[in-house]
Amino acid sequence: MASSNAQANPRPPANRSTLLVVLLITAAVVAAGTQWLQRNSSNQTGSASLPPELQDEPDLYIDNAVIHQFRADGSRKYLLLAQRVSHFDRASPNENAGSGHNDGNEDSQLTRLERPDLKLTSTTGPPWHATANYGYVRQRPKLDGTLEEVVFLRENVELTQQRTPPAHLTVSGTAIYLYPDREFVESDESVTINSHTGRTTASSMRGNLATSVLQLRGDTTQVQTIVLPSQFK
Repeated sequence: MASSNAQANPRPPANRSTLLVVLLITAAVVAAGTQWLQRNSSNQTGSASLPPELQDEPDLYIDNAVIHQFRADGSRKYLLLAQRVSHFDRASPNENAGSGHNDGNEDSQLTRLERPDLKLTSTTGPPWHATANYGYVRQRPKLDGTLEEVVFLRENVELTQQRTPPAHLTVSGTAIYLYPDREFVESDESVTINSHTGRTTASSMRGNLATSVLQLRGDTTQVQTIVLPSQFK
């Protein structure tokens, strides 16, 4: 009986063949996915700029917004209500036009407000309540280079401190800047101040909301005070 010294190649086990097929399929899928990501990324890079009709559209907007802002100690800084809040990661170049506050160093993010209703909690006295037709919230650099939050209100602005009747204080104007962190207010526009002691008008104003002390600016022809008859009693 003849015998052969030649040996046939052994057949690989079934599980080994299956593993090889799975690895080949996985490699093909990864390669195809990588090519798609590269192609999609290049397309997005080429179309990064928005079309003109979308330049003024917000990145985020909320209708009937309710915003609670808190201090570091957990106490509430303010409660902000707005008919609409529109947030932009880039600021409108005309947002500060004519306000005298555009120094070119503001943070690029900006939040516009429609029908804002702001309740600012004072750390030392009664709270303040501010309303207006429009406004915005943004970060502005201080003298030391750090940023602070500023709330700008415009058109039919009213700032009222809630006092025990009959005492009251209301500041009315066309534009007011509020700085919630340091409880400060200022306006470069004319303001009218109504209180239980009378009425005062001025060409501009700065005020410490924590102490309720308002500094009116302008010469004697620009600041006028009307004292109510009851104050002479």
